Amino acid sequence: MVTAMYEPKFNREKYQKLVQYIVQRFASKDNTGGEVDPYFGAVKLNKLLFFCDFTAYSRWFEPITGATYIHLREGPVVDNWKGERALMTNRGVVAMDTVEFFDYRQHRLRPTASTPSAETLMEDFSPRERALIDEVCHALR
Repeated sequence: MVTAMYEPKFNREKYQKLVQYIVQRFASKDNTGGEVDPYFGAVKLNKLLFFCDFTAYSRWFEPITGATYIHLREGPVVDNWKGERALMTNRGVVAMDTVEFFDYRQHRLRPTASTPSAETLMEDFSPRERALIDEVCHALR
């Protein structure tokens, strides 16, 4: 018997909604009293995405987004991160700012007026996925 390796299917829509949700949680003040995270940049965003997918896989044997991650010096990053980011910035659902942060240049995504509400973004996620996403966001705050 031959067993096939597991190959997740990338769900671009869920991936982009997860990015927008995390950006709202960390890069803007929200109506729940949340504050802007001064350390929130592309590196932290990619780590949050990684931990959401890999924690889901470790618990349920299936990731949330099905994204493929690659290893970089600063940590895991979604394969084709720049292309995915460009899709979202071109649609206007997020914007990117580049700021000096200590001795580094940090790329920060932020929500725009076109970014859907957190409730709307979470509609495509199951209750257990939503709970896991919030757990990871809280742990890495």
